[in-house]
Amino acid sequence: MKKIIITISLFLSLSYSPVSPVPEKEDGKKSAPQAPQNVEQPDINKPVPVKKPTGETITLYKEKLKKLGSKDAEGHFQLAQWCQEKGLGLEMKSQLRRTIRLKPNHAQARELLGYVKENNEWVLKEIASWERKNGLVKYYNTWILDGTGNQLKYTPTPDELEEKKKWIKSWVLRTEHYLIRTNTDPDSAFKLGKVMESLYKTFFDVFDETMTLTEPAQMLRINVFKDRRDYSSITLQQLGSVQGDGWFWPTDGVNTFVFGQTNLNLFHEGSHQLVYACMGINPMESPTLWLHEGLGEYFEAGKLENNRIRLGNINLENLTMLKGWLKQNTYIPLPQFLSLGKDQYMADPRTYAQGWGLAHFLMEYRNGQYRPNFLTYLDDSRTTGGRFEDFKKAFNGIDLLNMEREWKDYLLPLR
Repeated sequence: MKKIIITISLFLSLSYSPVSPVPEKEDGKKSAPQAPQNVEQPDINKPVPVKKPTGETITLYKEKLKKLGSKDAEGHFQLAQWCQEKGLGLEMKSQLRRTIRLKPNHAQARELLGYVKENNEWVLKEIASWERKNGLVKYYNTWILDGTGNQLKYTPTPDELEEKKKWIKSWVLRTEHYLIRTNTDPDSAFKLGKVMESLYKTFFDVFDETMTLTEPAQMLRINVFKDRRDYSSITLQQLGSVQGDGWFWPTDGVNTFVFGQTNLNLFHEGSHQLVYACMGINPMESPTLWLHEGLGEYFEAGKLENNRIRLGNINLENLTMLKGWLKQNTYIPLPQFLSLGKDQYMADPRTYAQGWGLAHFLMEYRNGQYRPNFLTYLDDSRTTGGRFEDFKKAFNGIDLLNMEREWKDYLLPLR
């Protein structure tokens, strides 16, 4: 379920640039993506540069934020208004998003974020202005499924269903944040849209308040093939070989196919996409690869519940391997693990399981004892590169050798 790179058939008349394929290792893990040579890359999903306000204003903002109750929707809205007055644009949007997560029908917050009410449902002005017909919405010159409502009203004919099984003719679903292409059927497409929007909401629930995330500059792309055969066929055309069950690359989005673990694949690869698009952390840079893959494994263990992903679950495959290494004292010591370069990370068969174990520990141990420090490290990694020195700085005053012992003591009894 880790990333590999291919270039896929184009859709909706959008142009992609090719990227260099990278082989999978014998243990099933994928090699890190390689930057294409002499190819100008498009700006698809390129993160907006992070501009972090400094000085007394941002310090005061953080003080005000700490005083707010976790369920105080009106307090977050008032803080958003204060941010607007002080010119803190990212922080304003963050507090507005927090407001509508707590109070979905907060009209003023919705309007400031660019929503309008249509058919008793909040939609972005951009979507509301599009032409609609029979459960379809016209996106530029293409009619696509409207996934912003609670159900689809469009019923395709048998001939159309058969035609759409061809990848070049496949369905496209437009949700609030995603363009989902699939050659399954409209109902399945809509369910995929629900899954991805649940992931998006969960990601912002977890990280937005602490890190002030950036909304994606472009629609996030998801491609889901109806079966492994179609997925393999397209992959084979691009790579010359077929490897892996799914992958993410910034210019091509998330790609996978329908099988027993499709949702888990989407959680994993979709988290890579959000870390890149909303945090601006590049998967190509060392040593932030462990952040991408550790969080990917952490999200992959999630469970879909009530339009959110319940996190903190145990990844049994990773846990079993990691416990064996801990018992044999053959795991990678944390200072060394956190200093691994990209190539070192991909070459070592222990890294994915250990990345899950560390991310899980830092998020869940003793009800999140180390979560604030971890989120500070994650936030700093957007500009510092996520070095081991940055980790030590975020965990200032904490004995890291003792924390490593706590990490081992916490994981070994888990089942």
